[in-house]
Amino acid sequence: MTSEDGALTRDAEVIDRLPREPLPVIGFWNGSRGQDRALTIRLSGREQRAVATEEYAYPDGRTAYRIRPADADGPMVRVWWDDAAMRWGWLGPGRDGVDALQYHGPGEVRRRWWDEGHWPMLWVHRGGRWREAWLHGREDWPDGTVVYLVGVEREGAARLLGLEDVRVTYDPRAVQPRKYLVRADGSQA
Repeated sequence: MTSEDGALTRDAEVIDRLPREPLPVIGFWNGSRGQDRALTIRLSGREQRAVATEEYAYPDGRTAYRIRPADADGPMVRVWWDDAAMRWGWLGPGRDGVDALQYHGPGEVRRRWWDEGHWPMLWVHRGGRWREAWLHGREDWPDGTVVYLVGVEREGAARLLGLEDVRVTYDPRAVQPRKYLVRADGSQA
């Protein structure tokens, strides 16, 4: 489990040899085109930036990644995914977003909605870690509060089960944009 401030609490488990049968490679990211996936990982007691180049999924629910250091040429290693040892992107630890209620004050709320398939991608900090999310709508309240209506990947559930709908008050420590690719400035994938 991550600490209260969101810092990673244990080192990732490095894998000497991956099980070969069945060969479970399900994702490749070609580093020569800048298509690696950024992640923050704790190794040797410190958090560091890395990029994932391969993903392996096993029938028992475990996922492993082949990674390399982001800031220097270094050895590639394979690690088991562990929420307490790594998080996607190069974002800081973050802080859980504040759930927003419906607005019932004076004045009118401005609303904007995005069509399905065109939802902007976000990172939303919930349950002590950054989770993948998609922006469905935005509310601007008369008092200046901004509320995002997002679909967040369900904790520990298969992607096929759909998204958890959440109303969260915007705060850059709890909501960040998300891109698939590592950007040239080193921000999260």
